[in-house]
Amino acid sequence: MHIDLDCFFVSVGLLSRPHLRGKATVVTHSTGKEVNSKSDIASASYEARKFGIRNGMWVSSAKELYPNLEVIPYDFDEYRRISELFFDTVAS
Repeated sequence: MHIDLDCFFVSVGLLSRPHLRGKATVVTHSTGKEVNSKSDIASASYEARKFGIRNGMWVSSAKELYPNLEVIPYDFDEYRRISELFFDTVAS
């Protein structure tokens, strides 16, 4: 079995932000407002990837590719909660 969790952080972040579904969105430490942010992107939505935005890219570089990029913060407690539900489901 192969399970693709490449967009896991973004997918979890969108659960509490349904207004961002379908938009180019990334998860990072940056607020996305810094002009020369060197924060790296941990997770990029498939919509963001259409613009060439990738995990590990600096936010400032990503915003050059797509200025309207949505940036959301990490939510480690929610990642833990959702991953436990996910793995319990797979294990059952």
